[in-house]
Amino acid sequence: MTDASLTPRQAGLIDELFVGLSGTFEEQRRQCLVIKDAALSAMAKSLEQSMNEYLAQARQFTLDERRELAAELNRCLSECSLAIRCPRTGRPAILVVDTLSADQPDVSRFRLQVRTVGGSRRTATWPTLQLPLELMPAGERIEGFRRGSEPQGPIHRA
Repeated sequence: MTDASLTPRQAGLIDELFVGLSGTFEEQRRQCLVIKDAALSAMAKSLEQSMNEYLAQARQFTLDERRELAAELNRCLSECSLAIRCPRTGRPAILVVDTLSADQPDVSRFRLQVRTVGGSRRTATWPTLQLPLELMPAGERIEGFRRGSEPQGPIHRA
């Protein structure tokens, strides 16, 4: 993933989170998910300011520059299991750049694209990137027509 490694203190703190887990597999799994959600929320808060500073300084004048910026941001956030919080829906979103229309291929816009539970896409659109952006845990990506979207079996029954 990266060349960076945990300090002994960081490794000890993480170990402490998991040493005390007890109960059945399902109980431990639920406890792990709570810890995971808390860690992702903390990561989102930690990265938000520096991400917004980076975006404010990034070149975003041409369509190619904007697309490259959006692709890099989406890749970085995906690596961290994070997403942009859509200000309209509150759901995890990705940053997309496209042209305003076929008649105006030189005019680009930023879009935050969200998938709804039903699989349809919703977007918020701006001619310029609206900062600051808020980060959030990405959660499970919602796909239309995804096979096996509902957990099955005794492990997933509450």
